[in-house]
Amino acid sequence: MIICISLGQSPSRSTDFLVIPRATGVIWPVSKDYLSSSFVLYDWKSTMSFIGVTDMTSGYMIVSEDPYDTEVMLSKTNSLGFINPAITHASSKGNGDMTVLCIIVFVNGWLLEMCQWYKKFVEAKGYHKNINTKSD
Repeated sequence: MIICISLGQSPSRSTDFLVIPRATGVIWPVSKDYLSSSFVLYDWKSTMSFIGVTDMTSGYMIVSEDPYDTEVMLSKTNSLGFINPAITHASSKGNGDMTVLCIIVFVNGWLLEMCQWYKKFVEAKGYHKNINTKSD
């Protein structure tokens, strides 16, 4: 079973940017082709399991509660030629019994607000570890 969350024909403008939390983070224009058409949220480069879009004053993010078996698709599917981000989750065991929560969050801001929201989200779930609790 594959679950895909997207805003469909999102009303992106040429001034919008993708917020990609990989490595040290990437801000990428939606009007340009990204380096690849997808990336997985469970590899060592991904730091937070979301993809965001912003105009540098406000934006939205699509968050996956569980990064395992989750992929971000970055295709230009709309008539304007802007990247339309989507999160896809495929069941690793192939039986589709696992429920994965994806959340769409709207923010008044951009990278900092998205990262702060995500940090609170994982802290509430008990996923966040700091240097003192890393070995627990």
